[in-house]
Amino acid sequence: MRTLRVRPQWRVVIGLGEQTPAEIGLSVHGTYGVPVLPGSALKGAARTCARQDYPESYRDYGRIVFGKEPGETGPAGEGTGADNTGRPSDGQPSGAATESDDSPSDGRFVFLDALPELSARGADTGVEIDIMNPHVPEYYRDPTAAAPSEYQQPVPVAFYTVTSAVTFTVHIVGRGHDPDLPELAASDDDDGPVAWLSTALRDRGLGAKTNAGYGYFTVETVEATETAAGTDTSAAGTADTADGGGSGAVPAGKRPPGGKRIAGGRG
Repeated sequence: MRTLRVRPQWRVVIGLGEQTPAEIGLSVHGTYGVPVLPGSALKGAARTCARQDYPESYRDYGRIVFGKEPGETGPAGEGTGADNTGRPSDGQPSGAATESDDSPSDGRFVFLDALPELSARGADTGVEIDIMNPHVPEYYRDPTAAAPSEYQQPVPVAFYTVTSAVTFTVHIVGRGHDPDLPELAASDDDDGPVAWLSTALRDRGLGAKTNAGYGYFTVETVEATETAAGTDTSAAGTADTADGGGSGAVPAGKRPPGGKRIAGGRG
């Protein structure tokens, strides 16, 4: 398993098109009601980035990481580990795609929903209201009926955004017994899901309105040893706090390409 801490550089809009009574959505956890980055969105962003920015690595490892897409075709064994007979080679996951298999196979990595880190009591929730303000609504409703003109009344539309006060924790989990999994999971180079997702969040953005500056993140890679230490430290911190001491702080990552860890809001 690999862990990333990601924080919006400014604001992020995720789930804007979801069906809600207000017609403007926000992706929230079904139980806790806090903003989330859906695992499906993270996986899609990583796959698009890998396909377009790292074509050679994606050709070699894309199907192992993400699985075969519906309608995707290719020579037997290309990116799947299968031999020329279409049978999986030694060490290949049992669900791997072959040339004769038209159904999508599951990838060997699972992108979990990213939840926000706990915030201190009374801290900023990290959720704010922004507005869209179309100035020519009649033109947008029917361009043939009215020309864009300034006498038309603007109609502000409010929507929710998640601010940089929130830090999300992203987990990428490997599954199966493919011998390539440990190497891919540990790699921070261009041939693994960690690099693909990190580049997507930093340079391509996630969610709606990326052309307007929304959806870009700073990314901090958490080492496996730090994750274990953070769990122990958190438990110790809880005990210490009960005695009036200790903060339970998690140490910073060794290779933080983005900003420092901050307390995140749970909306």
